Amino acid sequence: MAEAIRDENHVTSTLLESSTTPGLTINAKGNEATGRLLVEGGGGASVTVALPTAGAVNGSNQVFTFAAEPIILVSDNITLRKTSSNGTPNWTGTTTITLAIAPNYDLYSII
Repeated sequence: MAEAIRDENHVTSTLLESSTTPGLTINAKGNEATGRLLVEGGGGASVTVALPTAGAVNGSNQVFTFAAEPIILVSDNITLRKTSSNGTPNWTGTTTITLAIAPNYDLYSII
């Protein structure tokens, strides 16, 4: 097992397991101001934004169809994961989803 490196204050880094090589451990850094994992942008990354292919955004409809399963939804400018960190589901389904709360004016997915 890899050992976490230490900074000049002898604080250990976070260890992550490689997503491509099981068992390979990688040292990671965090942003001290935000407490978030430090991620540096590199070439080749992309994000796809998709609108629903079926379902009216009207404040009462909760069922929508997407061409691909959403990973993240943005509903009325609120970013949602499928299940909140407290275990509350925000939607069910894969490509045809049922939202817990109907959007009033805007809905799209990030895949």
